[in-house]
Amino acid sequence: MALFTRHLSHWPPWLRAKISDPTRAAYVFSALLQAEIVDIALLRGPAHDPDAIHIRSQEAANDLLALAEAGRL
Repeated sequence: MALFTRHLSHWPPWLRAKISDPTRAAYVFSALLQAEIVDIALLRGPAHDPDAIHIRSQEAANDLLALAEAGRL
């Protein structure tokens, strides 16, 4: 979580200003990354290959940016 909150310092100031709680934003990003992958693993579905995990990480990043831009973090 600390690494992610430090990463926020590289975001543009206008977007950083929309993050009211950097630690919460880190946990939200972590949840977005893990949700589908962990659920499938818990339900004994097929394991994700590295390409699918890469795609999911890009989707999670886009989702986080949308939440930040909407002032929801």
